[in-house]
Amino acid sequence: MPSLPCPECLQELLPQDLVHKGDCLACPKCGREIYQRKHTDIHLICPKCGESTDADAFHPVHKPT
Repeated sequence: MPSLPCPECLQELLPQDLVHKGDCLACPKCGREIYQRKHTDIHLICPKCGESTDADAFHPVHKPT
């Protein structure tokens, strides 16, 4: 599985290592927010139980320059 370096501390980031920090995913080493949750109006429905959930996605956070 491909990995990416953290733009702040350059630690190799794997999807399972990212830390949930509110509505963001952050680097486990330095805490920099890497991905921010993008809220959508799309709802997914489970075909088995019929429960509905939001289909939000995570998008990269761009550090201001």
